[in-house]
Amino acid sequence: MAKPQAGVWGIDIGQCALKAVRVENIDGVVTATAFDYVEHPKILSQPDADPDQLTREALEKFLSRNSLRGDQVAMSVPGQSGLARFVKLPPVEEKKINEIVHFEAKQQIPFALEEVVWDYQRIGSGVVTDGFAMETEIGLFAIKREAVQRALQHFQEVDVEVNLVQMAPLALCNFVSYDLLNKDAGVNEEDEGGKKHCVVALDIGVESSNMVITDGERVIWQRPIPIGGNRFTRALTREMKLTFAKAEHLKKNATKSPDLRKILAALKPDLNEFVNEVQKSLTFFTNSHRDAQVQYLIGLGSAFRLPGLQKFLNERLQLEVRKLQKFNRLAGDSVITAPVFNDNVLSFGVAYGLAVQGLKLARLQTNLLPGEIRLERQIRGKKPWAVAAAAALLLGVAGLAFGYRLEYDAVASPEIELAKQQGVAALANADKWKKDCDAKEAQVKALHRQVRTIIAGQDERLNWVKLHRYINECLPRTDGKTIDGKDLPSDAKAREYWDRQGGQAAWEKYKAKQSSGRVDEEDDLRALMQINLMNVNALWTDDLGGYFSKLKEDGKDLTGMLAADRARPPTGAGWVVELRGFTYHDAGEKFILDTLVDNLTTRHKDRKAPAKEAPKEEKPAEGQSAALPPPAVDPIGGHISHVVMSRFQQVEKPEAGVFPLIKDSYVARLVGAPVMDPGAAPGARPAGGKRDGWRPLGGAEANVLKGGGRAAGEIPERKKDPDKKDAEPNRFEFVILFVWQEPTPSDSDKGFNPTTPGGKTTRQPKQ
Repeated sequence: MAKPQAGVWGIDIGQCALKAVRVENIDGVVTATAFDYVEHPKILSQPDADPDQLTREALEKFLSRNSLRGDQVAMSVPGQSGLARFVKLPPVEEKKINEIVHFEAKQQIPFALEEVVWDYQRIGSGVVTDGFAMETEIGLFAIKREAVQRALQHFQEVDVEVNLVQMAPLALCNFVSYDLLNKDAGVNEEDEGGKKHCVVALDIGVESSNMVITDGERVIWQRPIPIGGNRFTRALTREMKLTFAKAEHLKKNATKSPDLRKILAALKPDLNEFVNEVQKSLTFFTNSHRDAQVQYLIGLGSAFRLPGLQKFLNERLQLEVRKLQKFNRLAGDSVITAPVFNDNVLSFGVAYGLAVQGLKLARLQTNLLPGEIRLERQIRGKKPWAVAAAAALLLGVAGLAFGYRLEYDAVASPEIELAKQQGVAALANADKWKKDCDAKEAQVKALHRQVRTIIAGQDERLNWVKLHRYINECLPRTDGKTIDGKDLPSDAKAREYWDRQGGQAAWEKYKAKQSSGRVDEEDDLRALMQINLMNVNALWTDDLGGYFSKLKEDGKDLTGMLAADRARPPTGAGWVVELRGFTYHDAGEKFILDTLVDNLTTRHKDRKAPAKEAPKEEKPAEGQSAALPPPAVDPIGGHISHVVMSRFQQVEKPEAGVFPLIKDSYVARLVGAPVMDPGAAPGARPAGGKRDGWRPLGGAEANVLKGGGRAAGEIPERKKDPDKKDAEPNRFEFVILFVWQEPTPSDSDKGFNPTTPGGKTTRQPKQ
C-alpha cells in the first residue's frame, strides 16, 4: 500500500459553529480521517455576543481534541467581503500574461491593490498560436486585506499556521465541481458547443446565504443573498411571542413540535421573500448565460432541516431541489458513519471544498493568503539550507586561503597566468550580460509606450455620460437625494418652493391623477417644481474668450452669472453647452435661476477637485513591471464655469408644439461656427466654415424644434376648460449656456501635444 500523504484540515468558522474535516489522499481516494463540530454557546451575530472571544474558545476546544502537527490548514472567509470577476484577455504573448493580468486587476478591483489580497487563475486552456495566447479567460478574486488579517488573527492567537485562505463561495464551488460533477483539477474537457450542464448550490447561512452555479469547467457564478436562518428565527419570535433562544430551538426541532402548522404559517412570508430572491438570481443567470442549463439545486446549511422547505422550493422554482445527504466521493467510515457528522452533514460543504483544494484536487486553486506571510515562511523554510551553505562557504574560503598561500609562494607559476586569463574572460562575459540587460530594458520601455497608446482615451470614455448625468442631477429635486440615491448638497431655495409655495401639494395632486389614470384632466402646473429640457447642444471652440465677447455683444444681460465669472472671461479651448427648455411654474425666471442655474453654478464645486498635474513617470523597481496610467480625474468638478441664462421669454396662452424662443439654437453663432443646412450631405463643408465636415455633436440640428408637431419627450399641451378661469398657465422658455473645459489626460498618449505655447488646443473636436 502506498504511503499516505500529509493530511489537510478544512476549517469553516461560521456564525453558529466551527466545522472541520481532515482528509488524506490514500491510493488516489480522498479519505476523511477526522472531523469536529464545535457549536458556539451563542450565535456570533447576537447583540450580547463577543465574536472574537467565542471564536477563540471554539478554536481552543477544537485544538484540545485534535492534533494539527504536520498537517496543512485551509480556512474560509465570508464571500460578502470578497470580489470575483471573470475577464477575457486580449491576444497577448503567453509569457506576458502576468503583466496584463496585473493591469486588469487595477481596472477590475475598485480599491488600491495595496488594500486587498488578490489572486487569479486561468479558466479553460484557450488557444496558443505562435506564442500568443488567444481567447484566454481568467478568474480574478480579491478580498479586503483587513478582512483576511482579522480572520487569520484568530488562528495566530492559538498558534495555528494557516496555509490556504479561500472565500466560502469558491470553496463551495470546489465541492460541487469535485463531488457532484466529478471534475478533477487539471482535466479540461472539450467544449462540444452544446448546453453546459450546471448545478446550483444554495448554502443558507445564519445572516445571509450563498448561491453558487457552476458546470465544473468555465461557468463559475456566485451571488450572496441577504436572507439567512436568523430571519426565520426572528419571524418565530415575532409571530409566536418567543425569546430568540426558544425560537431558535423550535426552528431546529420543528418536526418534533405539535405546532408544526403554526410554525410554517409564521415562516411563510419570509420564505416567500427568500424564494423570490433565489428566483431573481436564477433568472439573471439564465439570461446572462444562454449556453448554460441548470440541472438541479442542491441545498446546504442547517436551515434546510425545516420541514417542507425542500418541497416549497421545488414547487415555486419549478426546479428539482435536492437536500445533501452524503458526500459521494468521500471515503473513511470512521467519519462518514459518525452520528454527529451525519446530523450536521448539511454544514460541512465549505470545509470539504477547502480540504479538497488543499489536496490539489479542486478546480479552483487560488490562495488569498497575504504575500508577505508566504514570503516570510519561504525564508524561514530556507534558513537551515542557508546555515549549511554558510558553513560550506566558510570551509571553501579557508581552503581558498590555503590555495592562495601556495600560489603566493609560487608567483611565477603558470597557474597565476591562467587565473588572469580567466578573469579577463569573466569581465567580458559580464559586459555581454550588461548589454543584454540594457536591450531588454529598452524593450520593456517600448512595450510600456505601446500599452499606453492602446489604452489612450479610456479615462475620458464616460465624460459625456457624466456631463449629462450632472445636468440631470441639477434639475430641481425635493426628496433630498440624487438620481442614484446619494444625499444632495443643501438646497434651501428648492425647499422654499416645495414647503411654502405649494410645490408639495401640486406634486401630490399630480401623482394622484397619474395613478388614477385621469391623464385627460387638467393639472395645476403653476406650483409644480418641474423643468422640461427640450435640447442639450454642445459645440467645441478653440477660442472661449471670443465666445464670451460675442455673448456680451449679443445685447443680453449676463443673467445668473457669478460676478467672479463676469470679471474673468474664459481662456483657451473648450465646449460651450446650450440647454433649451421651459417651465410652467408661476415664479418663471426666478424659479429657473433659483434651481437649475444655481445648481449648475455651484453643485459641481462639491465634487472631488481634479488633479493639478499627472504624476511623474517613475522607473519600476527591479523585478516589477512598468506602472500603467493612473485613473482619470473627475471630468465635472471644477471644470464648469460661466453659467448664464442668455435668453428668457414668457409665452402667454401657449400653443401646442409651438416654441417661439427655444425652437432655434443660438450657440453656433456665438462660437463662430456656421449653421449647417439640415439637408446637407454628411461630411459637407458649410459655407464660411473653419473645418471640413463640421457637424453639431450628436446631430443636434436634427433635434431643433420646428413650428409644427411635438418633439420626442415633450410634455403634451394641456386642454382648456371653458368653465375654469385662466385654466391655461403661462409657459416660460429659456436658453442656458455654460463653459465646460473637459480634462483629457490621455491626449499625450495619442501621439500629439494637447496644447501649444499660445494656449490653443491642437486636438480635434469630438464629433
